Amino acid sequence: MTPDDSGRPVRETPRRRPRRRPAALASLLAGCLLAGACSAVIAGAPQLPGPDTSTSAPAGLGGSGGPDGGGTGTGAGAADPGTVEPYVVKGRVTTEAGKPLAGVGVLADNTLAYDSNAPAVTGADGTYRIELPRTDVYVWRMWGQIEVDYHGEHFSLDLAVDQTPFGSAEGAIRNFTWKLSGLKDADLKTYYGGLVYVYEDLNSSGLDDKQWQITFTPTEPLIDGSTGETVTRQVNSGEIDDVPVGVYTVTASYLPEGGGAPVPLLIRPRDDGDYAPSATASFVDDSGPLMQLEIAAS
Repeated sequence: MTPDDSGRPVRETPRRRPRRRPAALASLLAGCLLAGACSAVIAGAPQLPGPDTSTSAPAGLGGSGGPDGGGTGTGAGAADPGTVEPYVVKGRVTTEAGKPLAGVGVLADNTLAYDSNAPAVTGADGTYRIELPRTDVYVWRMWGQIEVDYHGEHFSLDLAVDQTPFGSAEGAIRNFTWKLSGLKDADLKTYYGGLVYVYEDLNSSGLDDKQWQITFTPTEPLIDGSTGETVTRQVNSGEIDDVPVGVYTVTASYLPEGGGAPVPLLIRPRDDGDYAPSATASFVDDSGPLMQLEIAAS
């Protein structure tokens, strides 16, 4: 904490790490939302996206599929990805458990021409197929996000995919996975899981934040409907990276520098309610899933 002019400590807000998202993908998602074909609606309990009723990408999904208009996308007609086809990129979108995800928007982003891309929406079996322009000069990378409503918050979550570039004439198979945790970008130090900020109460005793430890115990299914596990993580510079999005009972403890048993701390969602030995906390959308907690000495 940094003192102000009067010497009183002031809580500092950690800086959020930037999230990288291509402009073309934002257009895709906007079109999907308008068409109602790319959203997973979760009311009360997690659900997977419903079946896609379209046979091609909804109008307005960002870009024209290449300057010559050669890109088209479909979910309903796409069978098992099978073998690579020239001038085609295809694949499947699934959860980490392998369950297919229908109605999810994916995008072949042209790396050589600005705002030139080819979108598709997955069919009922989670597959998609994009016809690429019949030219050898274009190079593509794949991007995708899943839109999910969970406990009153709307999340746009990046899907994991092999981002190795490929040419139109080569074609490619690119399967997407909805990952709840794991490293997304080593250079940017971003993760598929949510970010947790942990603050010390202003009136607490100045515990070293390198010694704070938070335990997350899921109280219900995680955002993808899977059963979560209890995880205990140490705080680093006021942050904990890569916690799967869910609703948790959280507890906090202090690890004495010289060793010994952890000392229990009081905890609450930041600026919300009274401190207690445990609290219920969930994520909100703030340019990505974010949870904020506040701790105090007991």
